[in-house]
Amino acid sequence: MNATYGALARFVVRFRWLVVVFWLLAAAVTGALLPSLGKQVNNNSAFLPSREPSSKAAALAGPLLGSGANRGVSDITIVAVIASGRLGPAAMSAILREE
Repeated sequence: MNATYGALARFVVRFRWLVVVFWLLAAAVTGALLPSLGKQVNNNSAFLPSREPSSKAAALAGPLLGSGANRGVSDITIVAVIASGRLGPAAMSAILREE
């Protein structure tokens, strides 16, 4: 096995620019010809049964995340906490500004 790795190392060192060109061409060809990962796994409900935890979580998150064109874009939830008492007018106006 060491002889195999030694031969591979000698080849790569000797023809380093050929190896670089090979990997650049391989990256360009595979990027152009193969589909993107996002297109392949955009919806896990296509291959997971509805009883799986991730499918249940997706169903529960659906109303929060929205659907259709707004998928993946959600409203921001602002939570304000103070040590004791109620939020004052300054805190309420800051929250309204953030909304």
